[in-house]
Amino acid sequence: MISRGKILSIILCFSCISILYAQNSNPEIITIKIKRDTTLSFVLYTPDGTRDLKNKRIIFFFDPAGNGAYPVSKYMELAKKYNFALIGFNSSRNGMQFDESLRFFNITLNELVTDYGLNAHLVCLAGFSGAGKVAIKAVAQSGIKYLVYGGATVDEYLSGKEVLGFAGARDMNYTDLLDYDKSLNIKLNVHHFIIEYGGPHGWFDTTTMENTFIWLQLNFMNSGTIPRDTAFVKMLFSKYQQETDSLIAIKDWLNAYHIVKKAQYFLSASTDVKWFSAQQKFIESNSSYKKLKKETEDILEEERITRNNYDRYFFSKDTTWWKAEFERLDAKGSNARMLSNQRLSGYIWAECYYTTTDILMANDLPAAEKILSVFHLAFPGYAEPNFLSAVFYAKKNNPVKSDEFLKAAQRAGFKEWNKGNKETILQYFNRRPLK
Repeated sequence: MISRGKILSIILCFSCISILYAQNSNPEIITIKIKRDTTLSFVLYTPDGTRDLKNKRIIFFFDPAGNGAYPVSKYMELAKKYNFALIGFNSSRNGMQFDESLRFFNITLNELVTDYGLNAHLVCLAGFSGAGKVAIKAVAQSGIKYLVYGGATVDEYLSGKEVLGFAGARDMNYTDLLDYDKSLNIKLNVHHFIIEYGGPHGWFDTTTMENTFIWLQLNFMNSGTIPRDTAFVKMLFSKYQQETDSLIAIKDWLNAYHIVKKAQYFLSASTDVKWFSAQQKFIESNSSYKKLKKETEDILEEERITRNNYDRYFFSKDTTWWKAEFERLDAKGSNARMLSNQRLSGYIWAECYYTTTDILMANDLPAAEKILSVFHLAFPGYAEPNFLSAVFYAKKNNPVKSDEFLKAAQRAGFKEWNKGNKETILQYFNRRPLK
């Protein structure tokens, strides 16, 4: 069995799957319905408390659960600090078709332009997980230039765009995010960088997210949208310089390297970055850095191969093999190895959940039974395998077993219904947005 604490650190922010965000109660954040289609809505925060978006810098959030208030409330203090307006879209969520999400976004964007004075040149689209994919697609098909994504990616034509990614070291999609950033290197005219941080699969912590506000502030200054703030640039230079020196002093070579790379990306259009370039060369020549870099790259490549193998092994390996694999993932090792094992654990959880869901939707009950055995073995006592087992037995017309697993799911925290009959379970399963 995979350690409960380990997997919780990976899936804690899987809000679109197993937890629901609390509704917004902050009076500074208002909910607005779209006049042209009142089924659509967004939440708005502005530092001056008005609905006037003329000349305001804006971050427009797509949330995987369709709860725009969550990222807006999470980052509102940063918006106050940097004088940004925030919009959270309520009408796109995981489980919807991309075309539908984009159609709703375009209706909303048009109204924001015509009725609220929004200037698309001052807007950045941001999304996490499935909502990150929507943000990428929305930037690709619109005149909006700035994009922030994390948690998941999708390939789109992003020529001429400014792109900032976030990759959490405990996110099961970490290698996908790194590979996506590398893929942008071979695409012409895409200015991009990826921030690596220690978080799980979830909206970025506020310290990490502050990079977005700094990056946008610098971009808007460099484009002449706002006045150049020399003091701000000098402050950042000094901050990154001190961080680099401190990390080198404690021989934290990988993080020091990331800081000097970020400093060059953020500051090169605003000031001379030769100091950071020299530090990069110094770090790259260090034997300890070279050793750590190779170890990390080797582990990441092994992780990619293992993930690909899992997709076959769900149906070809027996429970004895999986039990041994879970014990391997729980074993101690280097920090890089243990982080990789945590990500693989999160990948198993997500693939078991989504694959079982798809299989049950297709009514392939023998295949569902096979993968559910892996899911229960890996995560005994979790709500999700118990709920999906309740669905499985409801589809098999076994109400006794279905009720047994439903009650187990409820004991584990799944409290979204009261009755465990077949119709209730299957109606809920068929209508809920699972992906």
